[in-house]
Amino acid sequence: MNPKIAMLALGVTLGGCSSNDNTTASFSELSSNYVDLSDKQHSDKLSNYWKAVKRVNPDFPSLAAKKRLSGCVDIIVGINEDGKMGIYHVKSSYPDDLFVDNAIASLEKWRWSAAPENTSKTSVLTSIQLDFYLQGSKNSEEFAKHCD
Repeated sequence: MNPKIAMLALGVTLGGCSSNDNTTASFSELSSNYVDLSDKQHSDKLSNYWKAVKRVNPDFPSLAAKKRLSGCVDIIVGINEDGKMGIYHVKSSYPDDLFVDNAIASLEKWRWSAAPENTSKTSVLTSIQLDFYLQGSKNSEEFAKHCD
């Protein structure tokens, strides 16, 4: 078999192993170790567990800037006992996955401090939406619909 074709086949096979389906399955298994506050009805309870002490704004993707696109990513974030993002699951993103990598890279730099009542440093799941807005973007109306 041609070595170039073999490497391509291996790359396609390995690429399939890192798909979102596997991440979702791992997230489902791992999330059982977290108190789930990711629903909007529980969002006010996060302050009973953790307070964000370091937030890092995401970089705007150059491809999105070049295409003049705005977007957003809504992510369920697992804050672990160290006050860092332990696990995550992308709930939604618009448009497509254009902003996902930058959103995740940003959230990996965030830090949380345990609330005084969270002496056991209980791990929790919370939902965080990061918006990427470019003034004068050609999809501003769609951005408003998807990212409200």
